Amino acid sequence: PGVTLAEIEQQLERSYGPGAGRYVRGIRERRYAPAGAHVTLAPGDRRALRRALAAHRGPFAHLRGLLALPPGFLTLPAAGREERDGGVRPASSGWLR
Repeated sequence: PGVTLAEIEQQLERSYGPGAGRYVRGIRERRYAPAGAHVTLAPGDRRALRRALAAHRGPFAHLRGLLALPPGFLTLPAAGREERDGGVRPASSGWLR
């Protein structure tokens, strides 16, 4: 509450490096992209964020990171996109890609 994705992106870049920040930037750009725009989230950036958040946090941190940010083969549809597109989703979108 009270924190924007841009602020989270900047904090992650300062604390963990550009890879972690790039992934959050991609989420922000995808969320606020115009209808029909295609924003790709790079799997390497997702991995960088997961590794940064798990680093030096104990033996189960890697597992918690995988649960919080599973590998890129599980992707979520862009939030709010259905409202902007009149409630219609293309046949190729969905939970698994």
